[in-house]
Parts: sequence; C-alpha cells; structure tokens
Amino acid sequence: MDRAINDFLTARATPAGPGLRAIAVDGKALRNLAIGVHRQNGHTNIAAALRHTARDRRKPLAALGLTG
Repeated sequence: MDRAINDFLTARATPAGPGLRAIAVDGKALRNLAIGVHRQNGHTNIAAALRHTARDRRKPLAALGLTG
C-alpha cells in the first residue's frame, strides 16, 4: 500500500516553491485506511484482502477509486 500511495503522490508532485505541497501519513493511518476500504467493499477476511491487494501495486489505488 505504501508503494502505491508513493507512486500516486509522485505522479502528482509539484516543483519546489510557492506551490509546494506536503503530506504526512503514519503507518497506522495507512493500515486503518486499508482495513476500512476492504470492509466497505464487503470483504470479511481482511488478511486475505490485504494479501490480495499487495500482489499488484495498482490494486490499492483501484480499491480507493483513484485509478481510471
């Protein structure tokens, strides 16, 4: 999940200067987000859902609806 979010943010990075944007997220927040997304999508076995999305770095972003 961390890798997918990093890829997403890197693709939208702005050059340093007045428009500089930053995001600070800790690991617990990311884990809770992932668990919540899987529960919202109807998964009952969260561990299996996490393993499934970890196989492809695009799957977590797709689960969040951030990819076309």
